[in-house]
Amino acid sequence: MVVWAEGRLAFDRLQQRARHTGAAAARMADENPAQFVCFDLLHEAGEQLLSLPYTERRHRLEQLFERARLGPPWTLCPMTTSRDEAERWMTQWAPVGVEGLLIKDGTSAYRPNARGGSNTSCTAATTSSSAA
Repeated sequence: MVVWAEGRLAFDRLQQRARHTGAAAARMADENPAQFVCFDLLHEAGEQLLSLPYTERRHRLEQLFERARLGPPWTLCPMTTSRDEAERWMTQWAPVGVEGLLIKDGTSAYRPNARGGSNTSCTAATTSSSAA
C-alpha cells in the first residue's frame, strides 16, 4: 500500500493510518487515501498459485486487472524484462520517493518466508544489488 502526499510517496502517512482505530482510522483514511499496488498473485478463485512460475502468476494478475476492470485504488505495479527500462525507472521514480526495485526470476515459484534465492533488490541510493 502507498499513500501519496504533495507529489511523493508518504510512508509516514501510511504508518499514521495504521496506528488508529475506529472513527480516527476512518478520518485518517479520508485524509490520506491509500492505493494498493499489486505485483504478484498468490491465490485466485480458490486456487493456490505458489508453485507456478512468476511469469504465469503475473500473467494471471494482469488478466484479473483487465477482467475486473480494476483501477484506483488498485494499481498494477509496472513490470519489465528490460534492464535499460528498469534503470530509467530508478532515475525517474527516485525523486517521488521510490527507493528501489524488486527483481524476480520469471521461472521461480513463490517461496513463503524464504529470503534470497531468485529475488534481488536494487535501491536508488546505491544502485547496487543485494539479496532480498
